[in-house]
Amino acid sequence: MEENFGKNYCDKVSENISNIMKMNNLKQGDVVELCKKAGVSISQSTLSNIKRGDTKISLTSIVNICKGLNISIYDVLPEISEKDIHREGKKINGASDIAYKGYLGKYHVYFFPTISNKEELLHGDLEIYPPSEEKICKAKMILYTGDKKIVNGKTEEIVKEYEGEFVISVPMQSGYCMLRNSKIDELCFFVFHHWHIFNNDLLCRIAAVATTSAGANRRPTIHRLYMCRDELSAENQKYIRGQLRLNESEILIAKEKYAQLLSKENIPLEFQEIFEKEAKLEQYYSVTEAKLINCNILDKDFAQAISLLRDYSAAPKYNKVSMKTDEFVYDYYQKKEE
Repeated sequence: MEENFGKNYCDKVSENISNIMKMNNLKQGDVVELCKKAGVSISQSTLSNIKRGDTKISLTSIVNICKGLNISIYDVLPEISEKDIHREGKKINGASDIAYKGYLGKYHVYFFPTISNKEELLHGDLEIYPPSEEKICKAKMILYTGDKKIVNGKTEEIVKEYEGEFVISVPMQSGYCMLRNSKIDELCFFVFHHWHIFNNDLLCRIAAVATTSAGANRRPTIHRLYMCRDELSAENQKYIRGQLRLNESEILIAKEKYAQLLSKENIPLEFQEIFEKEAKLEQYYSVTEAKLINCNILDKDFAQAISLLRDYSAAPKYNKVSMKTDEFVYDYYQKKEE
């Protein structure tokens, strides 16, 4: 590792904790009390040392703080960049083809359709070709829409074809794919986390996607995409669906939906017991925007009110494909046939 890497890493941990405390208007004493309520212990002096970037930070202390703040440890621990890693005494060259090792070849891709009355996952084939001298790969995707059309008296499936480029940014630890369907002039973009693989192939990843919705109303849409090396059965798709929703580390589920889950699926008893012990039961209002439109107030007042309502709602400010998400889908992918 580079000189002073440990100190720089601890400084970043300190910065992350400080920022989270500022965002929630918390003082050190508040964090100590929150940890007590969560059933863990952290002293104010330990917290003070961590905030100063002490290089002797214990993992236990970090875990306890995260539990007290009700956040994931991944919100606090920064990822280690490949530029900090030495191999055989030299830093890995970010412009080298080695960054693409394991990422090329064929994938199956799955994502939710953007039409609300369709429930089945859309399926497609993606292929990434070797990089050119400019370190950019050609990419092609075939999307099977599930819709049909009549051609010369025969029923054929409507298939969309996309071509574009795939490039890896080592400093940003990301793979970027830009695709275009020239027939309908549709573009889509997706990005996923990159890590040097060296000797193996990438098995699966969750990517964040920006696209345009299907149907009559073409609207900008953000969703997730699952890419893997072999085609998934309908049974396996059922378990991937949950990771394709725009989840955060905190899971909000309606009481009746949880009851429905227990009645329909085989959930281990130990999992149920932990859920029911740790889950906080809160009340939420649920309303669709359309039901509020007929308010007899000025348009400006309505726009302000609906904006404030959304700002106070539980809707997330952003959605991140976390390391934990990639770990879950990787573990499931490896064990899905067991």
